[in-house]
Amino acid sequence: MDFQGKPASKAADGPRFQLKENLGGRIRNLALSPSYDNTIIPLFEAISNSIHSIQERFGAGWIEKGKIKIQIVRDEEGNPTSFSVEDNGAGLNEENFESFLTYDSSHKIQKGGKGVGRLTWLKVFEKVHVDSFFKAGNEIHRRSFNFILDNDNPFQNYNYEERSQESSSRTTVFLQNLKGRYNTTCIKKTELITHKIIAHFLPFLIGDECPDISVEDINSKHEVRDIISENTHNPKIDKFEIEDIGSFEIQHLLLHKSIVEKAEHKIYVSAHGRIVYPHIINNQTGLNTYFEYEDQQVAYVGILSSDLLDENVTQERNNFDIEKDKFEEILRKAVDCSKLYLQEQIDEIIEAKSYTVETVLNRFPRYKYLVKDKKEFARSLPLNAKKEEEIYKAMSVYDFRESKETVRQVEEIFTSTDDPDSIENLEEIYAQLVEKISEQEQASLAEYVVKRKTIIDLLEKRLGYEDTDKQKKYKEDAIHRIICPLRTNSGEVSNNQHNLWLLDDRLAFYDYWASDLNIVKFAKESESKDRPDIVLFKGSNLFHRKGTDQPHIIVEFKRPAREDYSDEENPLKQVYGYIRELREKTINDKNGRLITQIKESTPFFCYIVCDVTPKLLEVLENLDMNRELPGERGYYGYNKSLNAYVEILEYDQIVKDARLRNEAFFEKLGIN
Repeated sequence: MDFQGKPASKAADGPRFQLKENLGGRIRNLALSPSYDNTIIPLFEAISNSIHSIQERFGAGWIEKGKIKIQIVRDEEGNPTSFSVEDNGAGLNEENFESFLTYDSSHKIQKGGKGVGRLTWLKVFEKVHVDSFFKAGNEIHRRSFNFILDNDNPFQNYNYEERSQESSSRTTVFLQNLKGRYNTTCIKKTELITHKIIAHFLPFLIGDECPDISVEDINSKHEVRDIISENTHNPKIDKFEIEDIGSFEIQHLLLHKSIVEKAEHKIYVSAHGRIVYPHIINNQTGLNTYFEYEDQQVAYVGILSSDLLDENVTQERNNFDIEKDKFEEILRKAVDCSKLYLQEQIDEIIEAKSYTVETVLNRFPRYKYLVKDKKEFARSLPLNAKKEEEIYKAMSVYDFRESKETVRQVEEIFTSTDDPDSIENLEEIYAQLVEKISEQEQASLAEYVVKRKTIIDLLEKRLGYEDTDKQKKYKEDAIHRIICPLRTNSGEVSNNQHNLWLLDDRLAFYDYWASDLNIVKFAKESESKDRPDIVLFKGSNLFHRKGTDQPHIIVEFKRPAREDYSDEENPLKQVYGYIRELREKTINDKNGRLITQIKESTPFFCYIVCDVTPKLLEVLENLDMNRELPGERGYYGYNKSLNAYVEILEYDQIVKDARLRNEAFFEKLGIN
């Protein structure tokens, strides 16, 4: 069947048919959606044809003799609308024109041609004008036509001249009028288009020499040869083999940042000397920006090539038909070569990272046991882990794995045999495990102690001025927040979110506490909206005395340096009011679960945290609460009628006491 669907011929076994081609369908099915990168692929195809054409004409001398001129046509607003590509290659002679007319032509298969490049022209542009002068015998012939998207007549205004006035062959392909959204996704700057062309055809362009290729518009002209020469540094070629896959070659070079679109370091996977697949290696090398080489900012480029890649490139020339696991192995090996080439730059990153490791360890010393040598540890981290948070995350993973492995080893000892003592080198294994466990436990303690020191430092700062110029002190809420979150209870936040140990380490053992909540929210039978700063119920056996009810705790904060106390307005009266309101009440959590029943005999321990000013001291004397605590920590007293023991703790002394209680840990762990 010919193009119109008629039988082409008859054979002995009946009529013979041919498939009918559909130009519109083929182009519609091309995977080339409008995008920053895709819109100039037809230009790349035209340039590729020009490169093949000058190679055909000049052979090994194509670099010295070949010329390609690319012109950009712009609209009144300066936006690109059309592109012209002119070369001095062999031209559209009979053989090449026959290939042009044939879908999926195999004419250039050895050069990587898929026979569909010209179809991308009609995918992106309204029409293409081709004007070609070529040698036929001893004469220069001319062939010109318009190539458009028309199933019945795709070649219009065809003209053929057997003799022309030209003295040598040349061809111009004019890609005219970008379609629809391709118009809005086209790169605008001539310089950037030139850089894209350089990146796409790097295998053709780099080396000791480069063909004569220019890119110009009405305002500027860029010579590719000059740009490549001025901006390429330190070229080197490596080869490697992968068993059962094949042999590969990777060409390394450094490009000045002026011809690199982004600060990305890439391996370009190529086929038939053309870039197909860019693989960004920033994360794998740790190089996330340009680096310095001979006083210039550069980016790395590796160009990977092989027979296997040539044989398996897809028809659109934007991917490979290679099994995923094989392709990933190829990339891994290529990246390893790149890392060796970039070893000096990677070592500099390791050096900088080792200082960051030290900073993280100072803040989170629980991970110190993981690090015997900071530089070696930095080398073991993922190369893209350079910031403090990234390194902390990596340390957390390593810590988890170490802990898991320790548990596994312990379990192995006791499950591998009925008689653990029969295990060879058991004593040595025990010693190693004990040492590892001790290191991990000490590291955990170190982090906890650092946290305590940070909290103590923060509390001390809150005792100063919030506004230095006005000499305004922080309010009690600012201090309250450091010791315990506001308007919550132990059922809503975890115990490690409060710092009641600042007042007394025993407070950490209480099961239930409420902070800055109305009494009515946790005390059944009460309607009081009074809000004790902190109350603690059902807790510490360290406070408990045999034969008595467990004491409940009330903590009340007062603004530092406050002086306006009186017999009617003072923290003792306030605390006593809370105790009276809580007597004979049932304490429930937010879900109604019983916490405890407060009896008439239930004792209370009360902490009033404040600065003891002269006026407050007078109030304490009047209420017989002025006995001095040991070490001049504050004052205490006992209210017999309320069964309440009260301590008045001064802010400065709380800080001093907390430092003293933790001093031995600070010293042992080397924390200042």
